[in-house]
Amino acid sequence: MIVKESRRHHYIPQFILRNFCFDKENNLKYYDYINKSISIKNTKDIFMEKDLYRDEINHNDNPTEIEKSFSKYESEVSLIIKEIIVKKDILLSVQDYNSLLLFFALLSFRSISASNQFSINNTDYLQYCQNNENVNDMWKRNLGHLTNCRSLDEVLKSPNIDEPIKIFMTRDIFGLFGKYIVVLERRGNEDFCLGDAYPCIITGGELNITMYDYYPISPNKIILLASNGVDKVPDSVKIFKNSNLSKPIQIGNKIKLHFTKIYNNEVESINKAIISNSKIGICFKDESRVPSLFIDFNEKNFN
Repeated sequence: MIVKESRRHHYIPQFILRNFCFDKENNLKYYDYINKSISIKNTKDIFMEKDLYRDEINHNDNPTEIEKSFSKYESEVSLIIKEIIVKKDILLSVQDYNSLLLFFALLSFRSISASNQFSINNTDYLQYCQNNENVNDMWKRNLGHLTNCRSLDEVLKSPNIDEPIKIFMTRDIFGLFGKYIVVLERRGNEDFCLGDAYPCIITGGELNITMYDYYPISPNKIILLASNGVDKVPDSVKIFKNSNLSKPIQIGNKIKLHFTKIYNNEVESINKAIISNSKIGICFKDESRVPSLFIDFNEKNFN
């Protein structure tokens, strides 16, 4: 029997997109930046590129190996995300917590923007790792190894992952001073939306360092990756209250995530950042629940 290869490679996993659907057929509302219109889309048709991870150089006998490895990792993380969505007291094993941090970092490294950056073959500081001077090949080769890791420690110990990539992953997982996971649940009349800027990275302070990474996981909940020390940032820059930014607590071999509620002002600030940083499109469950979408951004022409 001939197995048909999957050619639609999603850089935002469908298991996350499905949480924004309004029916059981996996349909959601989608704002297209090019057409400047809202339409109904199926999750299989958005935030994807055909053959994005197809690799005939490093996996000539199985060129969809990277996509299959992503699918395996996604199936593991989907169970963790489901638990976060349905529960308020969220206890994760240390292994699951570290796996989640790496998975989030991979969402940035596996993105279409990362693919475009690694398609520029004159990136001198990367070429020394790649004998054939094909930087996109380097990106795919490292992706293949990264998808088989489940923690930053495994990434750093891997003899197969290039040193610059280890630096990138450390930056996205640890930042300058360390990062930690917070779960925020919205209250009020505005839902979270999700765009191709996933994660949406928020910087601030005098040094313009990363403060937060936004990962919407449903219309009601968002995972915030907060940088250590963000509670010391001035209130005018910080966006959230310190009570929203408490760190996880380790209880034996489990880690209890901090769960907190936020209200319209914070939700609106998050959505505006997602909308203004995205370039391809925005998805959501109900446009009447995302009033930020219709604010007139000059560069986006949302009206």
